[in-house]
Amino acid sequence: MKQIFLSFPGKISASIESNADLKINNLLLRAYLPGVEITSSKKTHFKIKHVESLRKKIFQENNQIIIFDSWKGKLSLDIYHLLYNLVRVKLMEKKLFCVHAACVGNYLIVGHTGTGKTTISLELVKKGLKLFSGNKTIVLLGKQISAIAGTKTITTKQDFGNALKYGNRCAFLLKENQYDQSKKANIKAIILVRLNDGVKEFDEMNRLSALHNLYPYFMDAVNADTIIQDKVFVGTPPKGIQELLARKLSKTLKKIPVYSITGPKSFIVNKITQL
Repeated sequence: MKQIFLSFPGKISASIESNADLKINNLLLRAYLPGVEITSSKKTHFKIKHVESLRKKIFQENNQIIIFDSWKGKLSLDIYHLLYNLVRVKLMEKKLFCVHAACVGNYLIVGHTGTGKTTISLELVKKGLKLFSGNKTIVLLGKQISAIAGTKTITTKQDFGNALKYGNRCAFLLKENQYDQSKKANIKAIILVRLNDGVKEFDEMNRLSALHNLYPYFMDAVNADTIIQDKVFVGTPPKGIQELLARKLSKTLKKIPVYSITGPKSFIVNKITQL
């Protein structure tokens, strides 16, 4: 691969170019980039250009990031994170927000890495609920919260046999009939989950508490910055977008219940399926 063109929701487009043959792992591409599609369109909002070199160097020119590094024919995992960083900001410019959450059975399952949202999501799929997105969900805030795209590849630290192993994680796809194939999923409840075998807690949050707790997930500030070599690419939100999100989210939460559930896996799954 010398050049690949990508499209995202909101009519956002990007490209990756290299002077060397480069393999793109589609499974990982769809694990970190919600709603990504490989396209033939050559129109791009930003470009990542790679030059195979033992001498490391990186700089930015307008909407192009040029990286000198030895990738040895394999896309660096950092580049998937960098692409997400860039897309996240472009989405916010379109007033779309990428939430650190799964979407299963029209429930938005929210939680940072390690809280158990993937484990819970997979258990809900076993119960017959359809998966719309696995880890990151792009939402539109209006009279309701609508999921419009997300990551389809599941990533987890658990070993799932024939799954792709990378680092300390593995990546895989579910069976086709386990996915929600609709273009949009209207969210009927938002659930913050945390696996903890020592407690059993279930609460419906008031609107103000829900707003404060959910805001960081809707901004996905944890994944806003990306370090490549010794340079930090800062995912600064567009001017005024924080206030817009707070206002829209506050208004939408008047109509959508938010629950906090902490406990063992079976407890959380049972509570969700009983909603």
